[in-house]
Amino acid sequence: MRIRMRESLTAIRLLVPAVFILAASCRGTPPPLGTLAGITRADIRKMHPGDSAVSLTDSLRLEAIADALNQEHDGWHGSWHTQPAGDLSVQFFRGDSSIGVLWIGPQFLAERATGPRLLKQISSRTEDRLRHLLDPRWPVSSPRGRPS
Repeated sequence: MRIRMRESLTAIRLLVPAVFILAASCRGTPPPLGTLAGITRADIRKMHPGDSAVSLTDSLRLEAIADALNQEHDGWHGSWHTQPAGDLSVQFFRGDSSIGVLWIGPQFLAERATGPRLLKQISSRTEDRLRHLLDPRWPVSSPRGRPS
């Protein structure tokens, strides 16, 4: 009986740290691009249909983009599988220094700064809002449907 009790206690001692490690990893990782405070430029490339590129430098728009992305701080994770590539990529800069890249695809975001590339599922509403903010044809404060 004592041997069984000792084996059970040993198993429990090994299991408890594993549970804490698993619980900590399930909370997700903070976004790799951080808060995007002080960004001065965003280079946007649309891959489909046809390639196009534009640089945004308007501080009001950049602040709105940073605010929208800062709301997406939870739920980031890595993947063992091939990661999707979005149809829109955004490289952020502070001065001449690149901070990292954001990709937007159908209901997902991917980010990469200096560490691994991380993913996050988003709603179609969040996706639409980010695409709207990243499209220079639309004023930041305008309702959808009225290009500038």
